[in-house]
Amino acid sequence: GGNLEYDALGNNIRTSNQRFLNYEALIKTVVEIKSQNLDLTFSCATGIFIKSENEIYLLTNKHVLCNDYKFESKLDFLNEILIVVRQKDGTIINISVPLIDKDETLNKNVKLNSRNYIDIAIIKISEFLLPHINELDILPLSPET
Repeated sequence: GGNLEYDALGNNIRTSNQRFLNYEALIKTVVEIKSQNLDLTFSCATGIFIKSENEIYLLTNKHVLCNDYKFESKLDFLNEILIVVRQKDGTIINISVPLIDKDETLNKNVKLNSRNYIDIAIIKISEFLLPHINELDILPLSPET
């Protein structure tokens, strides 16, 4: 006889772990994001690929997409970000993802959490990955599985 709460927690953890992939597969869900700031320096960040139905999304933080992030409703977005992706042959490519359209508005693929203090953004990136999709060594997380 063990502690029932502890046993239940242990069972839940084992169940959860079985749903996750091994390390080598899990690392293919994470991507480096590069951006050029107003002062022409580059910054690096990370995001996670997520697949839902037939679309691939990049989950990251709002501050990654901004020149100067403050917890305010009006944000100063970068024109684009570059996602750094490994191909199956081991080469690395940069894929440009526009954030701002020609009319200076936020691209329709970029969705932000509406609360200023929640630093979450998600970008539909399927169309930018599509030309390279068969060569890419990525494995998006899928909430449906």
